[in-house]
Amino acid sequence: MKEILIKYPPVCRLFVGCLLVFLAAGLTPLYAAQSAPAVPEITASAISDEEVPDWVARWELARCLTILKRYDEAIADYRLLLQEKPDLEKAQIELAQVLHWHGQGAAAAKLLKDVAKDSLGPQERLLLADIYMIQKEYAKAEPLYRDVLKENPQDHRTRLKLAEMLSWDKKYAASLTEYEKLLKALPEDIQIRRKYAMVLIWDGQHEKAVPELRRTLK
Repeated sequence: MKEILIKYPPVCRLFVGCLLVFLAAGLTPLYAAQSAPAVPEITASAISDEEVPDWVARWELARCLTILKRYDEAIADYRLLLQEKPDLEKAQIELAQVLHWHGQGAAAAKLLKDVAKDSLGPQERLLLADIYMIQKEYAKAEPLYRDVLKENPQDHRTRLKLAEMLSWDKKYAASLTEYEKLLKALPEDIQIRRKYAMVLIWDGQHEKAVPELRRTLK
């Protein structure tokens, strides 16, 4: 031991000497007794303040299945979602749309009876109006389309839906009014002008229809 200590400077000899005394006494030095801190396990909840709840995951699953046209599965998951969240009106409307696409129009109509339309946003009202239009419930669809257009008068796609639906419902004057608004905004749109001319014909206004149709032909 003496030979070992001679090889080191005084400070080092003191350190080595203390270490040997600790070991001889069966003691563990303080620095050796301290273990390295444990590395925490990284989980989703550890890196995010918000977790995705089950009902949100099921809603997105139902939407994915709808996009993939796996309607039976989508309907089943929408129904499970609504069991947990019965007041989720947007999901009710989406389910009604899937039911209609899957040939269950009566079930879709029954589901929509309980929807509180005043609480819906523009996109939900538009979706609901589309469903009513497809089911030929024009009287229910019209005010919904008009609500959407009141908030966004430049929504030409929705105005065209309204104009077409009014013509199918034989409300020709109201339909022509909407077509005229469209043509004012989109004067070069040939298809809109031709549809406008067709409504003029259905309304018995053949003289007015002639120049409109001629304008769409080269």
